Amino acid sequence: MEKSTTLLIIGSFHAAAVPAVNVVATAQALACMYASLIGHGVDGGRRLLEPASVVEATSLHFEGIDEVALAPIKLGFGYSLSQDGDTMGGNPMAFGYASLGGMIGYADPSKCLAVAVLCNRMKGGRGKRSPDRLVSDLIREKLSNAES
Repeated sequence: MEKSTTLLIIGSFHAAAVPAVNVVATAQALACMYASLIGHGVDGGRRLLEPASVVEATSLHFEGIDEVALAPIKLGFGYSLSQDGDTMGGNPMAFGYASLGGMIGYADPSKCLAVAVLCNRMKGGRGKRSPDRLVSDLIREKLSNAES
């Protein structure tokens, strides 16, 4: 087994807090985490953070070029903030984090929506055919049709 693969299955890696690297979750659990930040929370109102803390965490704290992806980015404390044309739909209230290979978790409080798209294989590059974009666009299309 390769060293990089071994790292992903050992408990100490799962227990560590490695920013932007080691979320280990199902799509359902990740979407549930985002749902617990908005609206009425989950399971009868349980919330991960107080509403005021979510407002602070999702307020703009940095806007500039992501030095890894070499792309424009808006950041709160721990969350990317939605921008025009992104997978989160460009709604200024939406927040989350996209990862490599078409994976994303986000919340859109204006629609009381939490989404997680996870893939079992990473692929280079993103674009209009990436899994997160396809699923998010489909969700927005269905919501738009339901509102009409």
